Amino acid sequence: MSTQAEVRWSRDGQRFVHSADDPTRFVRELFRQYGESVEDLEVRRASLEDTYMALVRRAESGDAAAEDVMARKFSVVAG
Repeated sequence: MSTQAEVRWSRDGQRFVHSADDPTRFVRELFRQYGESVEDLEVRRASLEDTYMALVRRAESGDAAAEDVMARKFSVVAG
């Protein structure tokens, strides 16, 4: 499922993008390595819509685990 965060930054005029499961740890390591040369830092976590759409795509592709999760979520909401 697409729950990774996207980390964007620049260093010495060059732009970088990295997907991370634990963006806090990644950013700490980034600053430990490069310190003040890290600029324009942006962290974008997956929104609720991003997560929902990833789950729907998995279910539509025949992923049984995703279908089971969706069925449990909707039964809780409906029940």
